[in-house]
Amino acid sequence: MAARNPKAAPAVEENLPQPRRSVAFIGSECYPFVKTGGLGDVMYALPKALVKQNCDVRVIIPRYKCIPEKYQEKMVYRGAFSMDLCADGKSFYVGIMEYVWDGVVYDFIDNDEFFSWGNPYTNLVDDIPRSRRSTTSTGRPTSSTATTGRRLLSPYSNRRCSAALR
Repeated sequence: MAARNPKAAPAVEENLPQPRRSVAFIGSECYPFVKTGGLGDVMYALPKALVKQNCDVRVIIPRYKCIPEKYQEKMVYRGAFSMDLCADGKSFYVGIMEYVWDGVVYDFIDNDEFFSWGNPYTNLVDDIPRSRRSTTSTGRPTSSTATTGRRLLSPYSNRRCSAALR
């Protein structure tokens, strides 16, 4: 059996330019815009680290009303579309607002039906579009306690939206 000749194999150059990787982070919070816990920290730190590694990074989060005005006023409208979420054919507006900071592109999903209350994790009823909720005679949403016998509050419901607001 013949010995392998290391010079026979083509040399692999380690310094060849690599294609730029694209990474998208999708979550419910990201410091400094919206932060209630550790997820907000990770959604802030990891994208910044990947940008330093020459990655094209986007972070996609809801555009909650509690996001501080100093960030809201710097967002740029990038477009909108309609999305069918229900069997009845009702379409919902979905807007895209963009904010670029330290090489990371932050895309905010804009929809008042879902995000106008302002805070993430307030309760599960907020995941139901306002136009489809049952209401009382005063126009307030019916309590989940009345229909299920238990509250649908998240364990995070008592936390503030942003670390900057604490």
